[in-house]
Amino acid sequence: MTWLYILSLLVICSTVKGDCPNLWVTFDGACYFLFEDLEAWPQASSICGLHSSDLVSIDSSKENEFVKNYAKTRQAHPVSVWIGANDMMTSGQFLWSDGDRKVTVTDWARGEPNNHNGGENCVELEIRNGFMWNDALCRDRKHFICEQRPGPVVGK
Repeated sequence: MTWLYILSLLVICSTVKGDCPNLWVTFDGACYFLFEDLEAWPQASSICGLHSSDLVSIDSSKENEFVKNYAKTRQAHPVSVWIGANDMMTSGQFLWSDGDRKVTVTDWARGEPNNHNGGENCVELEIRNGFMWNDALCRDRKHFICEQRPGPVVGK
């Protein structure tokens, strides 16, 4: 298993280009990093902010497939991961955490979102459903993916 993890790190490192931070992966002009810390959604969002990024916002089916594949292959021990979609403001109206844009592309697992037992306001890519979307309790602790749009580097 260790060799597989090392191989995946080599692949990730070799795909970094452009203005992405070291060890971040680029896709379609944006940078992505999967944090393998277990955090509740609000804390995950704050950690992304510390890295000048937001929890990932998925704006196309192509990006969704990239993010799902990244979540499947990047983790040493795969678990569900947080993305930036949430319905904290109004139940059933999902917005992205990077500026409260409405979620227009979705990949919900069958029967989701269901707000099971109330209070499921944050969205995960759920491992048991092939990393399809599921609404979950924001206090649950999961890995998470941050997304950063590269900007100008000071001094360049």
